[in-house]
This record gives sequence, structure tokens and C-alpha cells, in this order.
Amino acid sequence: MEFNIEEGGLPEDYATFSELHTWAMYQSYELEPDSNAYGIQDGVCRTIPETGLTFALWKKPDFLKPLSLYLDLTKYSISKRARFKSRSLTVYVNGIKKETIIVTKQKSFENPVQIPLEANEYPDGYIRIELRPSSNETGRFWGIWDAFVSVRS
Repeated sequence: MEFNIEEGGLPEDYATFSELHTWAMYQSYELEPDSNAYGIQDGVCRTIPETGLTFALWKKPDFLKPLSLYLDLTKYSISKRARFKSRSLTVYVNGIKKETIIVTKQKSFENPVQIPLEANEYPDGYIRIELRPSSNETGRFWGIWDAFVSVRS
């Protein structure tokens, strides 16, 4: 799923690489570009509000091979002079907590984030993903460039 700009959304729901890059510079962060994971790259990000973001992907219900969910998230390098507090993003799949991604000044994550899924976790074929920032976060630090599933190797 590519998060293209859609009608009816709030202007702050979407950002281009250029817009995020400018914002990051003012925060003393360095934005990493939208990765070209599996050939998906459009430079448009769906920002994640403080209340979280929910979306769904679909796979045939009779598809029984284990999958991985891949999330290409916005990622920043934080300079030493930046004022930065640790942040976290919890990933739920069909209501089950699967992973918590934590960013500190010294620690980050690798894109795309890979989350293993088992066939019994999406019996109807729908993979409902909820991305929830920690409750003490304000603003839209987190964003997602792309999300997809692929057969786990």
C-alpha cells in the first residue's frame, strides 16, 4: 500500500519528502529518504497522528504460507545538539501487539520494519494494522511511506 494523497484528508495527514526534510532541519534532525524497498518509492508519507493510524491489507484467506508485514517508516538521524525525547510506536495486527519500535538519540531501527505473521493471524484474509504512538507524544513525529506483505523466506 502506498500512502498517496487523497481527497478529504487533513493537510497534515500527508507530507512529501521535501516538506518533511524542511521540518526535520528545523528540529536538528536528518530525514532518511523513502526507501526503495521492493521497488515501492513515491516520496509521499502518511503522517501518524497522536491518536494513531489504522489501515488494512488483504491476502487470500486460503493462502497458508507465513508472511511478513513490512512497514517503511519515516526515520531520522538525531544530531547531538537536538532537543529530543525518546519516542515509541506500537504495532498491532488484528488487535494483537506485535512490536514496539523505539527511537532515542542513540538508537533507531532498520527500514523497512519486518514483522512476521502466521496464517492463523488473518483467517478472513484481512490484515488490520494499527500504529499507535506512545501516549505521552504530541505532534506527528511518526509517519509511514509504504506498507506491504510478502512471503517470509
